[in-house]
Amino acid sequence: MWQRLGHSWGTVLALEYALRHSTHVARLILMNPAPASASDVAVLRKAYLERLGADMDLQKEIVATAAYQTGDPETVAARYRIHFEHALVRPEDYESLTTRMKAAFVRQGREGIVKARAVEDRLYRDTWQALDYDLMPKLGALRIPTLVLTGGVKGQDRWRYGPYAPMVQGMSRFYNSMWASVGTMDNLEPVLKDNAFRDAREVRKTRARLEAFRERTRNIDADIDAAAGRLLADIEHADVPDYMRAKMLEGIRSGMRHSPIRVTAQVTPMVDALEELVAFMESRRGRYHYEDGELVFDVDPDAARFNRLLDGVLSLQSRAKADTAWRRERLKDTTATFGEWAEDPFNRRPPDRK
Repeated sequence: MWQRLGHSWGTVLALEYALRHSTHVARLILMNPAPASASDVAVLRKAYLERLGADMDLQKEIVATAAYQTGDPETVAARYRIHFEHALVRPEDYESLTTRMKAAFVRQGREGIVKARAVEDRLYRDTWQALDYDLMPKLGALRIPTLVLTGGVKGQDRWRYGPYAPMVQGMSRFYNSMWASVGTMDNLEPVLKDNAFRDAREVRKTRARLEAFRERTRNIDADIDAAAGRLLADIEHADVPDYMRAKMLEGIRSGMRHSPIRVTAQVTPMVDALEELVAFMESRRGRYHYEDGELVFDVDPDAARFNRLLDGVLSLQSRAKADTAWRRERLKDTTATFGEWAEDPFNRRPPDRK
């Protein structure tokens, strides 16, 4: 008999196996279980879409590209980088995960990625995509020892911080929002693609990407404001020792000083410059064409105007990226300082394991 361990969607496979071959399974371990019924999948998908917001549109754009469809490792990694952005609290864990995933996709290669995707699609069709899919009634008949590990307040944090654990984890989520904000500039590049102005359809798609980017920055501002406001109010009024309150408030305010709290203000000049460029190209439909992948205008003044607008966009983008790099380093320092304190503010050691 075997012990079966499943993580996330892998728990569905573990449960399917246990139901079909119960005599072969001694124990089950389910980590962060995925939904086991179509109705629960619908609930999860709704929450996922609300969490991602405009990032979901960016994912869809990537998935629709020929590079993604043919299994280009770089493009596939870019899509999953967005997919997992909200899944981990600590930025360093997110960076570690996405780095390892990208390396795995490169090793797998295009052919391996396409084959794996075909298997995944078949599994989805047989499970989550079936309207009547529901393992719950069958699971009640299983008599297999099962350990379920799920999120919430982590056990170690609960032991260390007691009633203060939610606030400590809230600070971790706050820093994760900060980290997302400094990476916003990296998401501007997909707005201007190689064929951004090839025809009317591509120009419309370019404008849609621009609007999605603008909306994404608005969402980040709102998320950070809400997270900071809730935390500051909770900590100010919490029944905690004064030294702990001071440390928490110091950590939040330090993070706010070292990251672009007003993301909208930071990116507005670039977005406005892009808006002017897209509007110009819309007004020149039929007065330019592509030759060997290069834009060629019918008259020189249009070409000169296009180059000036594009240079303006690239200059603003370069300046913003330099600022982002600086803020990212400052935020690393701040989160490291907070992490040293948050690791054990009570200077207590975990109990010895027997």
